[in-house]
Amino acid sequence: MAKKIDNIISGKKAKKKLIVGINILSSIIGDTLGPRGRNVVIDSGADYPLITNDGASIAKEIFLTSPFEDIGMNILKEASLKTNELIGDGTTTAVVLANSILKHGKKYLKKGKNINILKEELEKVLLKSSNYLNEISKKNIDSEDIKNIAYVSSGSRLNSEILKEIYEKADLNSCFIEEGEDKTSFKIYEGIFLESGYISEYFNKTGEKYIDIKKPYIMLFDGEFKDIKNILNILEKVKEENGNIVLIASSFSKEAQKSIIYNFANNILNIYAIKMPEYLEFEKSFLMDLSLSTSSNIFRDEEDINIDLKDLKQLKNIKVSNNYTYIFKENEDKKIETKQRKENLKRKIEKEKDKSKKERLKKRLSILESKIAVVKVGSQTSAENKNLKLKFEDALLASISAKKGGVTEGGGLAFLRLSNYLENEYLKIKDLKISKEEMKVKKDAYRIIIEALKEPFNRIIKNAGKNPKKIYNEISKNKFKLGYDAEKFEYVDMFEKGIIDPKEQEITALKTAISVSSMILTISSVIYKDLDIEM
Repeated sequence: MAKKIDNIISGKKAKKKLIVGINILSSIIGDTLGPRGRNVVIDSGADYPLITNDGASIAKEIFLTSPFEDIGMNILKEASLKTNELIGDGTTTAVVLANSILKHGKKYLKKGKNINILKEELEKVLLKSSNYLNEISKKNIDSEDIKNIAYVSSGSRLNSEILKEIYEKADLNSCFIEEGEDKTSFKIYEGIFLESGYISEYFNKTGEKYIDIKKPYIMLFDGEFKDIKNILNILEKVKEENGNIVLIASSFSKEAQKSIIYNFANNILNIYAIKMPEYLEFEKSFLMDLSLSTSSNIFRDEEDINIDLKDLKQLKNIKVSNNYTYIFKENEDKKIETKQRKENLKRKIEKEKDKSKKERLKKRLSILESKIAVVKVGSQTSAENKNLKLKFEDALLASISAKKGGVTEGGGLAFLRLSNYLENEYLKIKDLKISKEEMKVKKDAYRIIIEALKEPFNRIIKNAGKNPKKIYNEISKNKFKLGYDAEKFEYVDMFEKGIIDPKEQEITALKTAISVSSMILTISSVIYKDLDIEM
């Protein structure tokens, strides 16, 4: 029977309810951490349940019947999922860290101290932590590191071998994942990957992650595309053969956007608009590279463009989302002009000293050299297929993150080393010329993070059925030079063994954990809108 309840709770009761929800999330997701983590069965309402140990997928499906506990869980869930979105992995680590910070932070609150001052000190500890993780990370990544990262992330040797080969022959960023049949396979195609997508969600009628445009004609525009009227002649010809046309420009006027979306949404024209990536001063050069690579002309939207379909390049297909575009070409470009431009860009990259300019030149080169790797993830059953696809996506994003920011020792060792470093910094606080009150707050902030950083390691070891304290003592005796391989039950050099994590994953997870837990500790009241609930 539904009955009215008080929709506001305050003080200790409010925090207690929120933290109960967070504890539930941490307990379920924490059990999946490490090579011997457990799976979770999720009844998603489909014909088959999802069996997975993917933290992000599990978090999305957890809902609690107690509204206030559910609110607490959702605060952490949404923030941790952002970690997964940015890095591809690290959801579980972020949840476990946040839960531990809250546990130790509650002790601080019992002393009646100002949580906002503590929050400031925690952020200072975060900055020190980020700098330290940067120092101990391995910056130069090779294909073997990618292979190891992919294996740690997905637990699949096949995934790791595939991503290693893609790293060597193509670009991880240009890897496209789709569902296959009875086994996982991949193929590398000639194509172009752009870090930009369609201008409006209206183009995505199916709700899928990507839309697939078959055999589209392509038109490149220099500058802003202003008016669809200027290309009516060619649009009519495309419509006559029931074809697709893709417009690519640096920007689209509001009027042009309205016209394009109206015609598409009402099935008048199969017309799509894609915004070019913004490469600043290289925009003109980038457009020329794109034109050369696709064998397409460059137009200016200033007057009637009276051309025939034979003057437009028709491509194999284009897959596009709101963030990315994959342009597939028929054959490898062997034009002399393309070869010369590649060589010219390589010389410029070699001579360029400015890092940002060098990166932009590399982006230009990638347009002329890029290939697209299409991975078809498949298995014997639909339930397994979905889980394998999730794990491959995690491995891919973790690999991209590692390539970009470097790697640290895995298995929780990097956090243990950081915890030990902060312990030494903690001892120096007594020598600072600050007030006793400031010193107390600073010490509390350090102690909270020092203890929280041990928790991911503890969960990995517990999930392997071993005693965390005993193994921690052994690692500590070796001055954190060796870590623990929870899969093979042995002490090893983590870098040599290939047990590594993306550095950005570690930093983002810690940042998320501090941010969310600090916010929850500052909450004094919770208001729930829906008063009619089942009790």
